[in-house]
Amino acid sequence: MRSVARELQRTVRGLRRRVRDLATGVYGKLAVPAGPEPLRGFTVQIALEQRAGGTAHAEAKRRNLALAAAAINGIVLEPGAIFSFWHIVGRPTARRGFVPGRSLVAGRVELDHGGGLCQISGILYHLALLGGLEVVERHPHTLDIYTEEARYTPLGADAAVAFGFKDLRIANPFSFPISLVAELRGERLLGAIAAPGLVTERRLRFEREDRDGRRMVTLYRLDNGETWRCLGHSLYIVAA
Repeated sequence: MRSVARELQRTVRGLRRRVRDLATGVYGKLAVPAGPEPLRGFTVQIALEQRAGGTAHAEAKRRNLALAAAAINGIVLEPGAIFSFWHIVGRPTARRGFVPGRSLVAGRVELDHGGGLCQISGILYHLALLGGLEVVERHPHTLDIYTEEARYTPLGADAAVAFGFKDLRIANPFSFPISLVAELRGERLLGAIAAPGLVTERRLRFEREDRDGRRMVTLYRLDNGETWRCLGHSLYIVAA
């Protein structure tokens, strides 16, 4: 019954978000898939690579990542356009090929269809930070469930996505289009920003403070080569 109630809540929240996007004019700015034609004149500006596995549900995770990467790969953001993770990937259901994988649901680790997709949203968020893109919406995870040995990205560079509840949205602030590249190659997840113009990679710094079972991460970025600018804080409960 709990899963049925959750799916109903997701449906209602997803509809509410769409209505809000339409009412505010945001919907018309959301990027759509570019289609099968290759990008001409685009070159990779910034790239990241992560391992995709290492858990008991690694095979399910890689299947879900492959489906999401296929939807995202080559998406083009014109100047001012907004990338919405769920607008592009769509609802992760069994009918669409997604399988149950490890996921954080209401602060608990559970199996859920589309489990593991937060890794691909996280690599896109990390790329956005490095590339100086505008992060319109991003949510940290509630729990830090990784040891330092198992961590595949800096804590604070994650982006939780949950259909109907949490989205990742990134806007293109440049005067030229950019493309988000995502691909799963075996056990490696690749992400990149490609563009016909120059996207300069920024330096990032993640500062941690642990207190009373919680972990605060403060993110700084060096934008102009001289001053570190605070981009915000992420708060996590440290898993026992």
